[in-house]
Amino acid sequence: MENLFRAYKVETTGTEILAYLIESTAPDNIDDKLKAQEPPEKTVEDDADKAIENISTQLHKSSNPTLVISVHGFNNPRHIVLPGYRKSFMCTNNDTYINNNDVICIGYRWPSEEMGASRHTIFQAAPLLLIGMFGLGIVLGIFFWESVVFWTSEDVTIHVLAIFILMISVVLVWIPITLFLLRIVVYFRDGYRATSFGIPDLVEIIRQIHKKLEEKGEVENRVQLSFIGHSMGAYVVTSAVRILSDVFDAATMREGLNSTRVPGSPSNETEVSSKIGRAFRLKRLVLVSPDIPAEALISSRSNFLSTSLLRCEESFLFSNEGDEVLRQISTIANYFTFPTISQKSGYRLGNVCLPMVRYGISTKFDLTHLQIGPNRLDKIYKEIKNIGREQLRIDLPKHFSYFDCTDCVENGRGMLTLAEPGVVKKMMPHDHFGLLIRYLIQPRKYDVHGGYFRSKFLSELIYRFACIGHDATVQAYNDEYNGEAELDKQCRQHQIRAMLKN
Repeated sequence: MENLFRAYKVETTGTEILAYLIESTAPDNIDDKLKAQEPPEKTVEDDADKAIENISTQLHKSSNPTLVISVHGFNNPRHIVLPGYRKSFMCTNNDTYINNNDVICIGYRWPSEEMGASRHTIFQAAPLLLIGMFGLGIVLGIFFWESVVFWTSEDVTIHVLAIFILMISVVLVWIPITLFLLRIVVYFRDGYRATSFGIPDLVEIIRQIHKKLEEKGEVENRVQLSFIGHSMGAYVVTSAVRILSDVFDAATMREGLNSTRVPGSPSNETEVSSKIGRAFRLKRLVLVSPDIPAEALISSRSNFLSTSLLRCEESFLFSNEGDEVLRQISTIANYFTFPTISQKSGYRLGNVCLPMVRYGISTKFDLTHLQIGPNRLDKIYKEIKNIGREQLRIDLPKHFSYFDCTDCVENGRGMLTLAEPGVVKKMMPHDHFGLLIRYLIQPRKYDVHGGYFRSKFLSELIYRFACIGHDATVQAYNDEYNGEAELDKQCRQHQIRAMLKN
């Protein structure tokens, strides 16, 4: 019988940090045949329950325990994401500012598949009606083109009938083709797997660690729990946090169904607890190009993002205006599912940018500096109020520290876009289109969505924030370069705009 989880211990020379890769064994397709998997390079396969025991033992005996869980996004098959986690942990292990702390890292893989991987089962999995429509459309099309009557007849009725048959043929063919393409893109397939397998399996991993900690007497919420969520992984993380939170906690409930007093408002923000169970305390949340609707920043209704922002002590958002995966592919894929009447409301959090902020660190928080797609956040608030929706969350955006990496450069080239050192350029529609084409042709070279983890500086910054927090990260750069305000200098050098929460 196949185990529900597999675990691999990362082995590096002079290991200071305990790191595990834990993957859900839920298949890409529910009717896939079970198959053996080779351990990723430089890892040793371990029994999943034994891995949980080792992790909980290490956390229990640590004086300042921190558990950091990384979660990948969509279009990340096993042969890409697991080696990527291992490389990240090896870099983290070599970072003296992290490995001097009691940090344990887990790279969690939920079942995601590579774009195009499902092309072989297009017809095999298609409903008979869909195949019938496609076949009938092809037959009608062939009949139209091969029919001498339609081409030679001078009867207007015959011509009208020909056009009608052609239109029916096109509709019958293109509806299945559109659905075939949506299947090949795997966005919705990954979305289903993230919701049905990724989230509950992540919750179970954390519950099992918590169970072991309780058995060891860990009941003081000492263990700091932090997350790194990339792309759709941000949705997995924030949804898992909401499930783990006590939905019946009085501090998280409104005074009434239509009450404007909501968790996190100035009157009761301190009442929201970061405690999860009896062992964990939510510490840091790092979202990298999150595939989460931008509405989550402003909605007064209960949403999965607000729970995470209110309970985590520190939250960081890494984004870029040129993330065409979110700006184009995700918005197109969500066109017929996301409830909006305007295209400007369909943007994702991963496209947040700070065009009015200089390169470097800004500590002056201003809503007018935040822009989502073509819209400034303060303008979005005003438009929503004008249509009668008064219950807005103007406090939620203030929980994030923002890092706009649109113009990020390293080693003389742009890491996420076509940015150039020393060149400040506003992205126009043709720039977005050109960048999208480059990404589709060479996704590994023009990685607009995952290039954060290919940049030495950005990946280092992401893991430092998650493992040791903002203040310790700032001090680490000051110590590393023997100077003050070094993080600000590094951000300016790499052309990153940052706005920290107050």
